[in-house]
Amino acid sequence: QTNVKDFKLNTELKTASAAFLAGFRRLIDDRWLRMFGEDELQQVISGDQDAAFDVDDLQRHVQVSNCSGPKDRLVIDFFTALKAMTPEHRMKLLRFVTSCSRAPLLGFTHLQPPFTVHKVHVRHDSEKLPTASTCFNTLKLPTYSSWKVMKQKLEFVIVQDAGFEME
Repeated sequence: QTNVKDFKLNTELKTASAAFLAGFRRLIDDRWLRMFGEDELQQVISGDQDAAFDVDDLQRHVQVSNCSGPKDRLVIDFFTALKAMTPEHRMKLLRFVTSCSRAPLLGFTHLQPPFTVHKVHVRHDSEKLPTASTCFNTLKLPTYSSWKVMKQKLEFVIVQDAGFEME
């Protein structure tokens, strides 16, 4: 078993790791990396794991699609539902939409592509669940009858922890 671990971690990934490291070093000088400890570098790359989800910052920088704009009822209901969620559920929603559970280190203005809410017209609350296009940071959100129904549907999909990166 030790030989398998050694092979998987050191031999099998050696070429790919060397290529990644060479490309990374072309972008960032080693001297800069040595300024950071392991935890600090993780925070710079991925954001603060314990940071509060700033809903107001997201609201200022969200893009909307297939609706009349930020005053559209769907967008207002989305942010009402989001503000009513626990911090844990907000982070799960962020992961559902972007594949990353941490907010951008410098705020949502730096999220590329921008977080987008796309309106999906439905006739009944039971017709569709929310979906996401993580490559585009887009939440495809049905027009539910109320923000409370929207919150319930969003929480249902985010607690499933299902996605193409999960087993």
